[in-house]
This record gives sequence, structure tokens and C-alpha cells, in this order.
Amino acid sequence: MQRTPLPHPNSLASLLCSWHLTDSPVKDESRPIKPPFNYALDAEDFDLVLRKKDVPRSIILDLDLVSSTWASFTSFLKRNALPSYYTDSSLLSSPDVPSTFLGRIWDWRKSWQKELVPNYSDGVFNWTYVREITVEWVTALDLVLPEGVRAGQAAQGVGPAVGKRQADAQGDEVLYRTRTDGVFYRQNSVVVVVDNEHPHASWPPESRCASPEDKSEDGVYRRLIYCFLDKGTVLTGREFFDLTVQWDKDVFALLSRIIVACVSRSCRYFVLNDPLYMILGVLVPVNNPHEEIGKGDFDVLLSPLVPLTSATPPIPQLLASLYYDQSMLQTLHAERVEALVLQHDRQAAVESGSAHAPAEPTGRETHGMLRQAPARGTPRAARLDGGQQVVDLAQLSQSSTFFLVYPDGAFPNNPLLRRVPIAPVSPSETEISRDEDTPLILHIYDWIGSGAASHVYQALTVGPEEAWYVIKVARRTPDNEFVSFLREATLLERLAEVDWVCHVYACLEGADRKCPSVLLLEYGGEAIESWDELSRDERLEVYRNVVTLHTQYNLLHDDLRPQNVVVDPPPSEMTPTSPENLKRRVRLIDFV
Repeated sequence: MQRTPLPHPNSLASLLCSWHLTDSPVKDESRPIKPPFNYALDAEDFDLVLRKKDVPRSIILDLDLVSSTWASFTSFLKRNALPSYYTDSSLLSSPDVPSTFLGRIWDWRKSWQKELVPNYSDGVFNWTYVREITVEWVTALDLVLPEGVRAGQAAQGVGPAVGKRQADAQGDEVLYRTRTDGVFYRQNSVVVVVDNEHPHASWPPESRCASPEDKSEDGVYRRLIYCFLDKGTVLTGREFFDLTVQWDKDVFALLSRIIVACVSRSCRYFVLNDPLYMILGVLVPVNNPHEEIGKGDFDVLLSPLVPLTSATPPIPQLLASLYYDQSMLQTLHAERVEALVLQHDRQAAVESGSAHAPAEPTGRETHGMLRQAPARGTPRAARLDGGQQVVDLAQLSQSSTFFLVYPDGAFPNNPLLRRVPIAPVSPSETEISRDEDTPLILHIYDWIGSGAASHVYQALTVGPEEAWYVIKVARRTPDNEFVSFLREATLLERLAEVDWVCHVYACLEGADRKCPSVLLLEYGGEAIESWDELSRDERLEVYRNVVTLHTQYNLLHDDLRPQNVVVDPPPSEMTPTSPENLKRRVRLIDFV
């Protein structure tokens, strides 16, 4: 699991990380061996209790959900926190003074740790302290943030039950009675639905995991995670509920109940926790990440079990972060869904023996751009109206407009892309075609990989001599990623005379959400997996090129690792009979 980089010691994020819950008062010896769960369903057939709008399209285990969410929040603080908190904010007040903010936090934390344990067998636990810490963090953070980005009035409360035949937020009848142990409010709107379970819901601890043959002592939270460890990290909603309604009705009832509780309240986030561990869940709309929950299809992201005493990030502060920067968080979680499903489908393709696309999709269309690649030598997709195929690579540097087409011949809602001039060097006016009626068709052939900011695809010309090129598509919001793409294109233009980088053909801008910014790049071969795949001479060549980059061009690569070094011919084409002195072309990619 990727760890979140530690914030600067003088930052507000660092201060937040310095205050976390101490050890839980619920000890292992206090736990009943066989917990008496009571997750009675309203009906045996889940089709009778779950509406179509309650069943997610996919349920995904995201190992980096918590770390990526916290990283987004600390970035938000870095951009927006006012300088006043360094000197006069109550956030820096002494914790040993009871009247200060940190004094109250300290008292609540100590009170939570000393919670008495007489009623644990009945599932009774006082969560007031933890929830008050979260609400107080929101209140305090608003004091050091500009008015336009504040969360507003925050509160905690007991989530009222939603009964059968009651109307949800959209006026539809609810078929499944649900309850919640708590909710977090913001200006009377539900932000997070909380479900607190018995102290043994995450039993057993890691050191005492039950064997696969006997999970009788395994708590319901761990059984939920086991579903994904056994079946894969991406399951369709139908697959998950069909599996658990037969195999483990406790897990079925646990997740279906919390999802219905969220959908009926148009709530995006939920938390499952006992006094030792927490699972964070996010409902992500399929069509538009900013769509209201309950109005369309959605996916569910689940985090693995996170210790409630975690310091990176602290759990109360993590919950407080869900109040802020909603648009960025919604976009981030939509990108997480797209990347994880794309990775899952790609792995399924490899396991099925297909080099390009998943065979037998699991009841769900691929979320990303990779669908089904055409076989080599087969006819390409039908021409778009007014479009022309890419016959040779020179056209990529000359055309001013382009169409983006998926491997199966489909295309985005708005497939048109326009060239953006690259400074300081760009083709002259006579070199760029101004014939807006004949855009070039950029036909994606295969997926290469995905990074934090982009998806990278392979494309092929259709002339007598086929040639590869690369289509790099932004994953982030248009404004942020377009600047990054234009910076990378400008840098590559400065290196136009060297032969150890993959040069840029064009920087494009579009209006479609799935392809707001695009780079067309030279194909340089396959990336290596480790430095050992390079010979001694090739490693020296990389070293000399990096020195040249620093000394002659005053540029820094900033992400030099094996995955950003490509070779041609690639390692996959090397055989024991290949000449030992075979000269391969080694190039650097992904500068920004």
C-alpha cells in the first residue's frame, strides 16, 4: 500500500497529524469469542428489498483510498490555509489548558481511552468523544480558511431509521429498512453515514487471522474484505450480492444496509468501524462525478481495514477532511474508480491470453477508454464524417484538428480536439493545415499504462508502412492537467535536437470530460522494469544524457526511474539468439 508523504513539520497538515486517538480501551481479552450478530434481512430474495437504484454497478477494494483522500486534503490546506494560524490561532494553543481547542481534544481523547467496558457484549460503546473531535476539527479549521472554502456549521447526530415505504431524498419508496448509528451533518445536509459495530466486528487481530478452513471467529469486517481477496478487487454489484446472499448473509446485510442508508439520504460517504478498525466507503456516480447520489448509477469504493489509532492519517481528521474541497474529492474518487477498473480489466485480459482487451467482461462495461482492440490487419472503424485516417506520422505535426476514437470504433461525446501552439518552437504557419473540415482520426489501438495524471495508449498509422505513436490522455481536471501537458510539450520542444527523448507531435485541447487534454508523442519502445535490464554501456548512456540535460539544457527530469526509460527493440523481443552487441535505442520519457 502506498504511504502518504509526511507533510512539512511546520504545516497545518503536520499539526493535524500530531493529534490522533490513543490505544482503544477495548482489549482483545474483552472480546466475546463468537459474536452474536443480528443482521436479519427483511426478505430472503434481495431483489425484493433492494431497488435497482440501491445496487451499485461495481464494488471496488481500493488499497490507496485513504492515503489518496488524505493527500488531497493536505494539498487543499497548503493552497488555502491562512497564515494567521502560525501566530494567533487556537489550533496552536497549549493542550494542558482545558479551555483551549487542543485542551478539549486532549480531554476527549483521554476520555475515549478510559471508556469502561461493562456492556461490550451488548454492542454498547460511547462514540461521542470520537465524533465530537471530528466536529471540533471542522469548526477550528474554518477559522483559518478563507470564507469561500469553509465547510460551514458541522454537527453530529444519531441517524434516524429509514423505514420501508418511506420516501428517500428523491421521493422514491425505500424497500429495505435501515438504521445508522450516527451521521455527520453540514448545514443540515448529511455528509457521512456512520455504522458502529460491536467491538469484535474486525476480529480477529492480524496476529490471529483464522485459517481459510475455519473462519468461525472471523468478524464481519474482515469477512467483507475477504470477499475481494478471494474473488478480485473489482466485483459488480450483482456479483457481490449474489455471492454474499448465499455465502455470508451477515456481509450482505452489512454492506447493503449502509448503501441503502446512503442512497436514501443522498449521502456520498460512509464509515464502518468498531473500536479498533475502520472501513471508509465512497459512492461514486458513474455518469458525472458531481451528480447527486440516488439520481443515477454509481460505483462503491471501499478502503481496507484502517486502525482507529492511525496517525497517518488520524481518523477524526480524515473524517473532517470529507467536509472540504468537495469538487476535487469527487473528481479524485471518480479517477480512482476508472484507474482500478482499467487495471482490473487489463489483468483479466492478460490472464485470458488476450494482449489487448478483456475477454468475457464481468457484467459491466469498462469504465475507461480501453474496450476491445481490433486485431492486427483487420479493417479499422468506419470513417467519421469529414475525418481522415493517419497515413504517416508527419500528418500528426501538420493537422490542426483531430478526432479521438476508441479501439471498438466508438468515440467520446465530443471527440474533436484542437492543436494548441507550443512555445518556444512550433511548426510554421505554412506547415500546419488549416483545413478544419478534415480532422485526423486518432485511433487508439492498445493501452500502455496509467500514471497519477494520465492514461497512455498506443496508436497505429494505416499507411503502407505501419508506424506506432503514443496518445497520452489527461486524467485530472482540464485546467490543471492542460497546464502540465503544455509544460511537458514545451520542454520536449526544447529537446527537439536530441535523439534520447521521445519527441512531441502535438498538444491538443478538447471539450470532452474524458479527454480534456491530449499529447501526441513519438513511440520509443517498451519501458524497462529494472535497471538490470540495461547493459553497462546503456546505463552509462542514460547517465551521460541526464548530465547533458542538467548542464546544457538546465532541465531536471524529476522522476527518473526504470519505468520512465524505454528501449527499442524492447526486452520482450530479445531472445537468447539475439546478438550480444545489438545496439538498442534508449530514451527518456515522462518528464513532467
